[in-house]
Amino acid sequence: SIEELESYYNKKIILADRFMVEQDSDKILNTEQCINNNCAFLVVGDPFAATTHCDLLLRAAKDKKIQCEIIHNASIMNAVSCCGLQLYSFGATVSIPFWTDNWKP
Repeated sequence: SIEELESYYNKKIILADRFMVEQDSDKILNTEQCINNNCAFLVVGDPFAATTHCDLLLRAAKDKKIQCEIIHNASIMNAVSCCGLQLYSFGATVSIPFWTDNWKP
């Protein structure tokens, strides 16, 4: 559970859904932990496969001067996106979206 993870790591966890990451990410970037360079943003899969994650990194690092470190997952998609190329330029990319009660693709 989130409570167990918070207790184990002694850190506040923000469960960020798609809306928060895309539309309301300042709630993450403006936290004391982010401002003090003591936070993590974990994603399933490749951290740069989504343009939203690229945008989040750029705003954190450039606009807010938050020190960022990227730890890649093992994927061929990493090699493409790490070079700054957009995956969408290389043909169809398939995502398996996470449906919620309020959002369905």
